[in-house]
Amino acid sequence: MRKFSDNVKQILSSNEVSLGYLVEIMGQQGALRDTTLTAPVTFNGKAYDTNGGLLSVEPPRLSGVVDREPYKIVYIDAEFQKLGIFESGIIGASVTVHAVFLNTIAPGFAGVSLGAPMLADALVAYKGVVDSHGYTIDPDNGSVLSVIECASPMAALGLSRPFFTSKEAMSRVDATDSSFDEIEVGAQEVAIAWGKI
Repeated sequence: MRKFSDNVKQILSSNEVSLGYLVEIMGQQGALRDTTLTAPVTFNGKAYDTNGGLLSVEPPRLSGVVDREPYKIVYIDAEFQKLGIFESGIIGASVTVHAVFLNTIAPGFAGVSLGAPMLADALVAYKGVVDSHGYTIDPDNGSVLSVIECASPMAALGLSRPFFTSKEAMSRVDATDSSFDEIEVGAQEVAIAWGKI
């Protein structure tokens, strides 16, 4: 069971609750650290940027049945910069999302000013790995959105997804993996007849 600090309990029982997210993705090209807060913050000695385009964090909806709904992280990506980073090897990268409540009670509550993030009371909202990525066009304003889907706790149940076993496909997962380098050496085309002969 998740334990909340007294400060978080007070915030949750108040009339107004406001929060932001800190997202850390440890990819092959290094760490991406972005926040939905209005100003950059330093948390646990790591700087989280507001200019990275982080738009939203969408946890799976709660339901009464076992499902595999993913944990989504959405970036505004007009120049396809994030998509380029994601395509260079983001599958399997570790992801940590912290939820940070803002002080909506009174100036000085939890040792921060009114409206400031309560970093000392941050909660781990998600910890897992990137399962897939892609992009979409926002139908409301036409902006490009890069989307990361992270593995849900139930992701392994009944999952059927093609895994391409080629040298190029493996280099996207891990650039140093050479396990499929020799597979194509002895390969040749095979003609298969289908139907009635």
